[in-house]
Amino acid sequence: MSQTNAPTRIAFCVGEGTDRDARLHERYARCERFVVIDRASGDTLHLTNSAASQAQGAAIAATAQLQRASVDAVVAHHFGPKALQALRRLGIAPYLGAPGTSVRHLLSDLEAGNLRPAS
Repeated sequence: MSQTNAPTRIAFCVGEGTDRDARLHERYARCERFVVIDRASGDTLHLTNSAASQAQGAAIAATAQLQRASVDAVVAHHFGPKALQALRRLGIAPYLGAPGTSVRHLLSDLEAGNLRPAS
C-alpha cells in the first residue's frame, strides 16, 4: 500500500492519551478512546469510546460510532468476529498493530503499507 492508497481518515484504538503519542490498546471495542487522524487535513481528534463499558454489543456500538465520525480504517491489536463483520459491512478497513505502539508510529507504518489487514 503506497501513501496514496492509504485510508484518509483512520481511527486508532488507544487507552490513555488524545494525540499522536497515545499508545495502541489491546482490544478494539473496549479501548477507552479513539484517536482519529485525517490525513487530508492533518487534523487529529479524539473520541471517547461510548461502547467500552457496555455489557453486550460493544463491537457494534463502537463501529457505529466510527461510522458517524466518517472513519474509513481502524487500527487495533485485536478484533472479535462481530467487530470484523460490522466493520466490513460498513466499509471500514480493520488493521492490526502491536499494543503499546504510538499512533505516530502506526500511522507511518500504515502509510508505508506495513500494517497487516485483520482477517
